[in-house]
Amino acid sequence: MRHTALLTLICLLAAATPALASDEASALYERALTEDDLRAIRTLVQARKLDQKDYRIPYRIGFLYHKMNRRPEAREAYEATLALKP
Repeated sequence: MRHTALLTLICLLAAATPALASDEASALYERALTEDDLRAIRTLVQARKLDQKDYRIPYRIGFLYHKMNRRPEAREAYEATLALKP
């Protein structure tokens, strides 16, 4: 009986983990909107590690690199955005 309860708990936690990561990534994204450009990029890179499906994150990274006239990095980020949301 204990084994079944433990397995159920593990399954529930595993199912919730992506949502928790996504929530944390969203919080980091929102925080990045209030930060200076360099700090925002660092924050967004952390968010990207947590949620690789949120197209807003690489788009914002691309925008910031573009704003900083770092075109190769901007292009790479924009291409990542397009791969997620064509």
